[in-house]
Amino acid sequence: MPDPPRASPRTAPRVTPARVISIAVPGTVPGTECRVVDSAQRADRDGPAYGRLHAMAGTAGYGEAAEALVAQYESVTFDEVHREVLHLFPSEPSSVLDIGAGSGRDAAALAARGHRVVAVEPTTEMRTLGRSLHADQDIEWIDDALPGLPRLSARQPRFGLILLTAVWMHLDEQQRSAAMAHLAGLLEPGGRVILSLRHGPVPEGRRMFPVTARETVALARRSGLHVVHHARREDPHGRPGVAWTCLGLRLCAGGGTCPEAG
Repeated sequence: MPDPPRASPRTAPRVTPARVISIAVPGTVPGTECRVVDSAQRADRDGPAYGRLHAMAGTAGYGEAAEALVAQYESVTFDEVHREVLHLFPSEPSSVLDIGAGSGRDAAALAARGHRVVAVEPTTEMRTLGRSLHADQDIEWIDDALPGLPRLSARQPRFGLILLTAVWMHLDEQQRSAAMAHLAGLLEPGGRVILSLRHGPVPEGRRMFPVTARETVALARRSGLHVVHHARREDPHGRPGVAWTCLGLRLCAGGGTCPEAG
């Protein structure tokens, strides 16, 4: 059998081997060092590595390290984490949904302010620890997950505020599109979504995807949400290379697709 034709040197892609650097960050959870892939090589969306990332659960790595992660989350306050968007939280008691509630830090702070809080957390270990740690606050805990939130959605609730802290990067492109539409459907008229986008190196063993403000804003507008706040800040835990975009979204009057900002 003749040898298959070789690709022309002009069309054959040049692949630069990626360098992987492990960064041990003092004060973070053992075994969760960040892996930085050299920018000389972008991830192959059709390659096996990308396929393995999609196959991982969005909660991968959280259950095993739950106790250490809870301690890390509780080491910073609600006001410190959300300093960029504190003005967007309701001043009067409201119905609040905290998706990816983790240790319950934010849910507890909101409940203490008089809000009716539903905390969604898909990781059993995190949910158990959070419920125990903040047992003094009136929080309804639910085992559910994006993009569909099937258990919660079956109740057809409506919320004045939906909070997603360090959640969006766990969803792939299709899931983000579906999730945004579901979020809009859970809002009361004039309700708001506050979410943070993580940028930077990914801890070993976690399922995280690159997320941008541009894509997130476009998804929001398509789902009838418009931007009321857009800011960028450093990592509250001081992790090298990690930064956050903070977005505030509001349900557009009358629903439908929001117009482009003029």
